[in-house]
Amino acid sequence: MGFTSDDAPELALGAYGTDSVKLTLNKDQSFTYFHNGNDTKAEGTWIQDENRIELTTENEIDKLPTRWKIDEDEPCIKARQAAEFIRLCQCEE
Repeated sequence: MGFTSDDAPELALGAYGTDSVKLTLNKDQSFTYFHNGNDTKAEGTWIQDENRIELTTENEIDKLPTRWKIDEDEPCIKARQAAEFIRLCQCEE
């Protein structure tokens, strides 16, 4: 399990997404990820370390961003995968 400090931004559990990308962070430290643009689907576990989220899967998935940064000002997270920058904000499931 990850650890956080008093200075780390608060992470809201639930779904983050856009029309084509969705990441759901569950209370039991599991996640689901779907990216319609590159047909990536993944499930695994996540941990929070300060202002970052690390995603882990059983099998390595090239197109899965595994390191996310928590936005300090909005309920959003962001990642970079190759040349693609992804910013997901909390949404209704």
